[in-house]
Amino acid sequence: MRRNMGRALGVAFGLALVSVSGLAMGQDSAPAAQPPVTEPAAKSGTLVFEQDAVDLGTVIQNEVKQARIKFKNTGAFPVKFQNVKKDCGCTEAKIKIDGTDKIGEPAEHDQNTWIEVPAGGSGELEITYDPKGKVGAQSKRITVTTDEAENAVRSIGVTVLVEQNIMLEPTVLNFGSVERGTSKTLRVTVVGRTADFAATDATVTLSELLQIKKVGDREVTRGDKKLRATEFDVTFTAGGKTGRSQDVMNIRTNDAREPMKQLSVTFLVQGLLASEPSILSLSTAKPGEDMKGEFILKHRKDQVFKVTKAETASLAGGPTPEVKYEVEAIEPDANGAAKKWRIKAFTVAPIDRPSLNVNVKITTDVPGEEMIQVRAYGVVRRVQAAADAPAPAPAAVSGGSK
Repeated sequence: MRRNMGRALGVAFGLALVSVSGLAMGQDSAPAAQPPVTEPAAKSGTLVFEQDAVDLGTVIQNEVKQARIKFKNTGAFPVKFQNVKKDCGCTEAKIKIDGTDKIGEPAEHDQNTWIEVPAGGSGELEITYDPKGKVGAQSKRITVTTDEAENAVRSIGVTVLVEQNIMLEPTVLNFGSVERGTSKTLRVTVVGRTADFAATDATVTLSELLQIKKVGDREVTRGDKKLRATEFDVTFTAGGKTGRSQDVMNIRTNDAREPMKQLSVTFLVQGLLASEPSILSLSTAKPGEDMKGEFILKHRKDQVFKVTKAETASLAGGPTPEVKYEVEAIEPDANGAAKKWRIKAFTVAPIDRPSLNVNVKITTDVPGEEMIQVRAYGVVRRVQAAADAPAPAPAAVSGGSK
């Protein structure tokens, strides 16, 4: 029995030694730490542009101007142009590779348009500017995108000063306010750049109001340049309806680049009758309360005339407010005519809107101004009413007649 116990202890001791040895061997055989893996550098070329801006100087309208910016791929790998974007339809930009027939405008959404520059290759960014419709100093930008690892997006600036091919002086022919029955004359100068320039003719649509007379051709100086000019006198005779109107003066020239030039014409026919004040101001009132006001209608030439009726003009898109009027001649003559008339208006402040805005239509015996209108305006003063208080009923309009 003692012999068996000794044998068992010996086996257990041997197993323990084997286990410890195994642990030691396992620790000795653990793999050593590995250094981090470094990604290889991207294979990318490098483009160098000679300049990042171009000044086209001074150009004339209708005169297309071009410029070129050279570039070179100084890297060891190719570079692809992926997109060329302009901020104006007046500008074109194309990539051209030296020694090849490759030329075009790369578009980001279409890889078939992308253009590759080989390592060591060179080319040009060809810029075309069309100044049609532009005047004065202009500043545009072209954005170029490539597949370079760095500096993949570049912005190229384009500046230019655009001068008109044919200049109109003034740029707008504004007669301002002209009293009915009177006339006003303004001069128009048409300046061209060709040695034999001339404006041959000029016409308008409202020929019954505007008469054009060609004065002649002469040499003029603009800046440091000697140019040719044609002058026209335009006479406006105030007639027809009162109020503001406009027309276009069509000027024909012998310059093939711009055979037609247009000039805007504006004018205001001032009637013989005038209201003081020009807008009838109605008294401010709460909803349902009375509103009233008055104005004087007079003849600008101190002549007597008659007012036969005053009424409210119908308003589009809503009901016409009820307004009553009193018409009174001031110092009338034996026939009831007067140089001045007092017109009073009476109404009630509406409960459904913050203001009252109408036109007063006045009937007179003045030729050409048998019917005139004066604007009337009044503010409704809002009050904070109790939640259960009923809305006030509109009062009856008192005073005058509709």
